[in-house]
Amino acid sequence: MNRTVLRTSADIRSHTCAGGLALLALRMATVYRPLAVLVTFALLRGVIYATVLPAWDYNDEEQHYHYAQHLAEERSLPIMGVTYISPEIVGSASASSRWERLHLQRPEVIDSRQMGLEGYSYEAYQPPLYYAVLTLPYALLKTAFGHETIVPGTSETLAMLYSLRLFTVVLCAISLVLAYLLFRRVLASRPDIVMIAATILSLIPERTMAMSRVNNDVLLDLLSTAALLVLIGSTNRPPTTVTSLVLGVLVGLAMLAKLSAGIMIPMVLIFVAWQAARLRSFRHFLLNTFVVLASVAVIAGWFLARNFWLYGEVTGVSAFMRLAGFAPRYAFGEMSGALFEGIWTTRWSGVGSEAVGIFMALVGLIAATGLVRKTVEVGLGKGRMETGNVEHILFLVAAAVLWLVPLLWGVRTGLVQHVEGRFLLPAYAPIVALLLAGLIYALPARASRIAPIALAAFFAVVDAAYLIAFSLPYYYFQTSFEPALFFAGKPAFLNGAFVITVGLGYIVAAAALCLELGAACSRTLHGCARL
Repeated sequence: MNRTVLRTSADIRSHTCAGGLALLALRMATVYRPLAVLVTFALLRGVIYATVLPAWDYNDEEQHYHYAQHLAEERSLPIMGVTYISPEIVGSASASSRWERLHLQRPEVIDSRQMGLEGYSYEAYQPPLYYAVLTLPYALLKTAFGHETIVPGTSETLAMLYSLRLFTVVLCAISLVLAYLLFRRVLASRPDIVMIAATILSLIPERTMAMSRVNNDVLLDLLSTAALLVLIGSTNRPPTTVTSLVLGVLVGLAMLAKLSAGIMIPMVLIFVAWQAARLRSFRHFLLNTFVVLASVAVIAGWFLARNFWLYGEVTGVSAFMRLAGFAPRYAFGEMSGALFEGIWTTRWSGVGSEAVGIFMALVGLIAATGLVRKTVEVGLGKGRMETGNVEHILFLVAAAVLWLVPLLWGVRTGLVQHVEGRFLLPAYAPIVALLLAGLIYALPARASRIAPIALAAFFAVVDAAYLIAFSLPYYYFQTSFEPALFFAGKPAFLNGAFVITVGLGYIVAAAALCLELGAACSRTLHGCARL
């Protein structure tokens, strides 16, 4: 009798364990398969952009690459106005065919000391974290590309540039994963549009272009998204000093990637004050404010002190301004228009779309109306949030505003010479979340189910148009060492095989992503049919 009972109990535990594992596998397939498909799609898309965008592009890639090269080879940081870019970079850029393809005048000299601003390593005022991260792959690539099978000189430099671009694309994919997790939190009650939101984010052309070349914006986006994810995820948890410490460390690391991350400090302090108000504890506010500021100071303070010692102020921007000679050029209205257009501008061809910018401005206005109306209703106790909660919305708004306002102020005062969408990279994830949440609140029930699908389709069409019509025509091989990519000095068919493999993989990943989106859309439309 007892043996039978024991055997039965064991069977029950066995079946329960098997059932638990089956449920876990089903949950992982449901949650992580769409994410895996999206990341694969984004990675291959990033590889395409990284190989298509002109080498040594308009956006300071020579200087960003040299910062990493100088840090890896000289074991020291470059100095604004003193350090010049290396002869390898000058030779590679001068030998490229970007001058003919982009209708630029080829320089008569290939000496960085005679190239004016372009010859300086003028990103020297930037903090070093991104470039320090690049030093490991740089060292490995330097060893690999130093063999006789690699054509020496400019070909080696170019191969390393494209390889470091691929490493940057990987960082971009990690940032997308964090954004996906953020969307799962703020759109928790509408899981059907989480995948749509992440897809829209991955399809913004300016985001992919900015994060498919060597520059420090990608690490800033990754760390700021991580900080926002921790902040949003802590709104429904008991306030702790550990959370403040984590936020302080993330903000400090983000500031070591790019000093503009300092604008996240007010948002984190607002969060600390909000937590203290919930506890009715002024002591909590003082303690956690100290933890945040001390963490930031320990991590990033030394670099601010270095800039002050070298340039007379903590950002080092003034030294760059003196070197570049920039001056204010936008009125407020022009800044706003340039910002919306800049998100869609392909810098390599100078193509921007005012129509797309105007359309997105109208969509944003509709979404903002819905968010304000819903927030007021919830505040008056007349309804509830269908996505996340009011705190989520308010912190997302704070994140977007804190990135937008300093940018406009910087352009107006001359600290920023051009309005470009890449300057808003950390704001894209909160903006997409707010956009979809606002459309849900602003539109009637049926329309709110269809609007996210339509918006994703719109982004897919715009992305395809910009890639095919405006970016591919400006792709070029280097005149002096074709083929140019990762197999310099190897048989040309290897480059062809690489391109074909990536292209086919991208098509397969796009098809798989369409199937995942189709399933999400089916659930959305099914919900719409029941309304």
